[in-house]
Amino acid sequence: MDVALKNLNFLKVGCFAHTLNLAAQKVYDIPAVSSWCAKIRSVVVWLKRSSLSKTVLREKQRLLNLPEHNVILDVKTHWNSLFLMVERFIEQFDAIQAAVLDQLRKPMEKDKLEGFTCTDLTKAEMFIKRMQVLYTSTMCVSSEKSPTCSQIIPILMKLETLFRQSDEDTVFTSSMKGKVWGSLQNRCQVSAEHMNTNKYRGSIAFKYPLLYYILSLKDVNLQKFLKEATLIDPRFKGKLDEGEAADIWDTLEKAAFANATAAVEQPPIEDPQADRVMDDAEMKPEKYPRTVQKSALEKLFEDEDRQLKEDAASHTAGRVPSITEQVQKELDVYKRLPRIPSGQDPVAWW
Repeated sequence: MDVALKNLNFLKVGCFAHTLNLAAQKVYDIPAVSSWCAKIRSVVVWLKRSSLSKTVLREKQRLLNLPEHNVILDVKTHWNSLFLMVERFIEQFDAIQAAVLDQLRKPMEKDKLEGFTCTDLTKAEMFIKRMQVLYTSTMCVSSEKSPTCSQIIPILMKLETLFRQSDEDTVFTSSMKGKVWGSLQNRCQVSAEHMNTNKYRGSIAFKYPLLYYILSLKDVNLQKFLKEATLIDPRFKGKLDEGEAADIWDTLEKAAFANATAAVEQPPIEDPQADRVMDDAEMKPEKYPRTVQKSALEKLFEDEDRQLKEDAASHTAGRVPSITEQVQKELDVYKRLPRIPSGQDPVAWW
């Protein structure tokens, strides 16, 4: 596949959603998260294996007016399954707690289930708060009807901000941030020597090092392509720094000028029926509609109206702007227009 794309001069963009999922799976390697998830997993397995437990859980859901949803068991090879398991566990926590402690069931000690404390519940809430954005980012680029490459840079900038370490983070939150952030940084492939250069310091990647997942020097074409896609998307056109955006605008202007020039210089398409011999039926004279009679007012000001039309025609036939001026004007108009909400369709906007 790579050889075919290279021979056809097609640009290949890797699966960005897969990269995000690999980073999310790194939380399994954190001992604190692994032991904490084992408590949730044991309760979920117990509820899934016992048919009577399912019946008791459904009864508690009705009593507590909770959605009658089934619990979810995480599978490491399934995307976002850990997040979905914890999210569903938090949603049904009151019903699960009531079902586990129900007198009709065996004590938790006999079923070898560990108690879920308030501290564990707090960790679950912190986990959902931090991993929600990663789950949403994965869904943005994998489940949309028409995903676009212009989403990649804005999503990375969003993740960069939310996964940056801060002094207010707990040990649990800090470990998650560090693991996910480290996984994404390892895919950036940015050398320490290059990070100290002036060119790198003046770029958007210096503020957002994670962006070097796609701004790698090894593929300059991919770098330019994703930046161009971001700028021509009316939802994200203001996301890049002015310095980098100026270079990309120049590239887009040159590309638009080249396309417009090629369209003008393209020879007209000949009509295959132009030289066709017309039969007698087609050579019959056309019946023209009757000429509309002018009103009395039009007849009275006929000379003035004729002069008005001539002045309008001469004004229209004045200096025609060049292709370069037309391209610059259209780009200036596009830059001045406000961004549209992310929920709108950029293709329909264009």
